[in-house]
Amino acid sequence: MALSSPGTGTSQAAPSPRPGTGRGLRPLLLVGNTAMYALYVGVAGVLLALQVEKIDPAAKVANFGLIGGVSALFATVFNPVAGAPVRPLRAAQSVDPGRRPRSSTSR
Repeated sequence: MALSSPGTGTSQAAPSPRPGTGRGLRPLLLVGNTAMYALYVGVAGVLLALQVEKIDPAAKVANFGLIGGVSALFATVFNPVAGAPVRPLRAAQSVDPGRRPRSSTSR
């Protein structure tokens, strides 16, 4: 059983998009993402490791692992907190700024 009406088969071609649309977007996104990734990996993997090595050359691997673990823990906890929606003010509080808000306890 066909879902289309009779006579509306594939004889009509779908309109083709304009030629050249979006041709430069994908390479530009690739270059931008690669540059950002290289920047973050370069800072975290190379420069931070060199600074840790200057502080304590004997325990550089353990210290770099500790820094990586603590930063991963902070990222796991605080990324969702930073992305959580902020609760908007109630309409009654924003209508009349001179009015005292009601207390949550009953009188």
